[in-house]
Amino acid sequence: MHAAQKSAPVRPAETFRKVLATILADRRAALGKVKGNFAVHVPGALTVTVVTAGPRLGIHEGMTDDAIGFALCCPEAVLAAFLGETTIDLASYVERGELMLEGDFSIFERFLALAASQSMLSVRLAG
Repeated sequence: MHAAQKSAPVRPAETFRKVLATILADRRAALGKVKGNFAVHVPGALTVTVVTAGPRLGIHEGMTDDAIGFALCCPEAVLAAFLGETTIDLASYVERGELMLEGDFSIFERFLALAASQSMLSVRLAG
């Protein structure tokens, strides 16, 4: 008999990328409300540029030449906390140096708000 194989746990960065992709796919018609592109960097796990309008619409690996209005950088452990919390105290993460936010945070807020009609849990499970 073969021992039951355990699948590797899904990394928070992979889950977050799926959340971003799900919002892009499910709310494509509403992306004009975002009014900007953004980048997410999780050292050693994820670096993407999210383009919300134009011919390059989508998630692109790495930092691209696309103009961005907002960037987020944090360790994967902080990203995991974000995925598990319903209320996030960004200021405490910033004060501890665990989270860097640059530019117009409202771009990222508007993007995430597109999923507001669904719970973040359902968005996470859809991926």
